[in-house]
Amino acid sequence: MQTALDDHAIIARARKNLQRAITSAETGSAPQSDSRWLAYSQWASQEIPLLSTVKEVVAFAQLRFGFESRPTGSRHRKYFKQIRNKLRQEFPDADDRINAFTESPFSAQKVCLTADGRSVSSQLLNLVRFHLTAIAYTPPANTVCEIGGGYGAPARVWMTSPVRRPKKYIIIDLPESLFFAEVFLRAHFGDRVINLAETPHDDSGQFVLCAAPLIGRLSKTSVDLVINTWSMQEMSDPWIDFYMNWLENSGARFFYSFNAMCRPIDRLGEVANSYSPRPSINWVARMIGRPEEGGSQGHAVF
Repeated sequence: MQTALDDHAIIARARKNLQRAITSAETGSAPQSDSRWLAYSQWASQEIPLLSTVKEVVAFAQLRFGFESRPTGSRHRKYFKQIRNKLRQEFPDADDRINAFTESPFSAQKVCLTADGRSVSSQLLNLVRFHLTAIAYTPPANTVCEIGGGYGAPARVWMTSPVRRPKKYIIIDLPESLFFAEVFLRAHFGDRVINLAETPHDDSGQFVLCAAPLIGRLSKTSVDLVINTWSMQEMSDPWIDFYMNWLENSGARFFYSFNAMCRPIDRLGEVANSYSPRPSINWVARMIGRPEEGGSQGHAVF
């Protein structure tokens, strides 16, 4: 567990890197945020100076900022059982490995459950499900790159996995989102975390954080597998094009997605683009299992 001094150093460094990213001359390379994400960025800018400990940062990310949807109380236990049953159906021989995953000690206690003496949550099981599905349908990857990595929880699942771990994990996201990811991951993994806003010519870390406007700094990085879950559906069309263009030139051979797809345009809900993901004709899509959540959510490997 980090001390208060460690908390101060981690948060101060992440704030400085956020400032570096948003003031970089490279910011013009990315699309303008739409009204929804611009509002999130402005909100984060107001709240980040008020957060003083790692646990406060993580609680804000989990409970308020919208990275996750975490039920509490009896709803949480019911949803946890549903996700656990899905995992048993999809990976019947993986119980021991699934049970090895635990919640972060920095997670807000009100969004966690205790099962078999372990701290767990429905959201943790969702991330484990995405991880196990991705590695079941793609070859071993030395470098995994996540588009829209939230506050870093998926990265922690991948890099502590008892099943398969990559050597390097890259997150590309908005600068404000990367603040939360940097605090969370540095609290767990220390200086194995590199932020390209701070070290533009050094991507040697086990974890590499790259603000979307600085995506050109990844040009020499070899990527094996790109993933995105639950966020591409909420991006505007210019942002989808931005990431698909990067994907085309990333060198990656596989792209795993779990997102809403092909919703009727008169019932988009939180879906913000015409359709996504949409790699070029050079990619072949394979749908995995049946669509979920009313027929619009689904696993796909390209």
